[in-house]
Amino acid sequence: MARPSGNLLDFVPHPRVEHFIQPESGRVTLRVPRFENRLLRRLFGWLNRSPTVDFRLDEIGSFVWLRMDGGRTVARICQEARAQFGERVEPVHERVALFCRNLARDGFILLDESHRAPGG
Repeated sequence: MARPSGNLLDFVPHPRVEHFIQPESGRVTLRVPRFENRLLRRLFGWLNRSPTVDFRLDEIGSFVWLRMDGGRTVARICQEARAQFGERVEPVHERVALFCRNLARDGFILLDESHRAPGG
């Protein structure tokens, strides 16, 4: 994926993979298909292998992921993370931006530039 142009804090992240919340911890697990190709996914099913891979997020990653609802900018998510975690999440802009870049690079989210804040 091409690196977003402009200020990443103005972008709106949209999830592209399934997630579920672990009942015992409240943390998020991302469920990602091993392959885009349906035939390969079926083949893995026939071999009794999971066609998906699970990625468990930590407390802060879970908090951030659950706010990626297609309506909040990265900047707003940073503000909410700072309000929730305080100094634990600092430097919040760098941490959340890196997390978003990595998720976008791996195809787990789409960073939508069309919903950028005016003047951003």
